[in-house]
Amino acid sequence: MTQEEESNSPTPVELDNKSVAEPYRGKKVRFWVLLLLSMVIFGNQYAFNNPQALEKSIEHDLGIKETAYDMLYTAFSLPNIFASFILGYLIDYLGVRTGIVTLAVGITLFQLVIAIGGYAYSYKTILIGRILFGIASESLVTAQASMVSFWFKGKELALALGIAITFPELGNALNSW
Repeated sequence: MTQEEESNSPTPVELDNKSVAEPYRGKKVRFWVLLLLSMVIFGNQYAFNNPQALEKSIEHDLGIKETAYDMLYTAFSLPNIFASFILGYLIDYLGVRTGIVTLAVGITLFQLVIAIGGYAYSYKTILIGRILFGIASESLVTAQASMVSFWFKGKELALALGIAITFPELGNALNSW
């Protein structure tokens, strides 16, 4: 294969997405995909804000000060300065579907690490879980936006992204309620 033929041939990710989305683009299944993607991010944001709802209990039960509590949010955010670039590249390379499934499973497992840390009254375990959860969480949001843009085109895309962004905010609000 010549270099010109290689540059014009679709990547495995492009082939993967066209084979799934194209036949359904005009059908209602797209909205089910949007709902499922939005629910994944809803759960992600709900889990992200668990420490906020439990602040006093965490500080009391673990015997930590407010600064150490605040570190739970810093640990979530700090690694994403670089991790989002790396995982964004991997999502492009491996495919959005693979990325979403892998990251959603990772978020579930990392939230389990946080819960085990809370059960064992281990601040270090909770902190490690928050770091890992943060890396997977922010990359999942990137993958979700990419998947929505595959299923919705043109004038529908802004509405679909708006709906996708609304669900995580509902997760934030419900956890803080």
